[in-house]
Amino acid sequence: MQLDLFITAPSSAPALIGLTVKLERPGDHCCDDRVVIRGSKGPHAAASLHCAGCGRHRGSLPAAAIDFIIETRQRFGAPVITIRKREAEAL
Repeated sequence: MQLDLFITAPSSAPALIGLTVKLERPGDHCCDDRVVIRGSKGPHAAASLHCAGCGRHRGSLPAAAIDFIIETRQRFGAPVITIRKREAEAL
């Protein structure tokens, strides 16, 4: 069966579940600029982002982003993480 497609979260993803981060994307507004990292069931993302205020789905995080956040937290402690679009994507 193709159910294996939906088991994509890396083993490090659970370490971030429930973490609140700041989401800074032009043109993407909700009731709060903070989002909570939750698990993902889709084949293309390792985690999902949900508004900390209303719970609305705000986007997804790939495994590379999760690994980067975990490495940053290990190296520098627990800084406030801000997720932005890359400059090329913002145009």
